[in-house]
Amino acid sequence: MGIALPGVPDAEYRVKGRMSVGLRLKSPLSDSAD
Repeated sequence: MGIALPGVPDAEYRVKGRMSVGLRLKSPLSDSAD
């Protein structure tokens, strides 16, 4: 996702986002959205 929170590194946010959102949605798009 192209969303970046203030004070949060984009890479770190993407990793945490993919973990939480990926587990919640269980969508292959989350894993391929690199």
